[in-house]
Amino acid sequence: MEKFKNVGSEPDTKIISRNPIKLQNYDALHEVWFWDGIKGESIIFVADEVKDLSKEEIIDLISVDSQIEVKSKTQMTLSKNNPEFMFVNFNFEY
Repeated sequence: MEKFKNVGSEPDTKIISRNPIKLQNYDALHEVWFWDGIKGESIIFVADEVKDLSKEEIIDLISVDSQIEVKSKTQMTLSKNNPEFMFVNFNFEY
């Protein structure tokens, strides 16, 4: 998707896959990555499109969607390293 063309990554992060998805009415990017011995996943939203949602609402979008497998005991973190995008990170494997 064109709207995610500016999603970058840290120089020491290996991106395993990136796939555009739709979560309810929201466009998103599902990313699998490897960094510093940790494998994880991210759902990336355009920040302006989810600005009116609470942290819990954003997590619910991901948790209830059948196309994304969220491991039951995973921690979910939200970050905006880039002001254009909201990253939700989860399924960490150490």
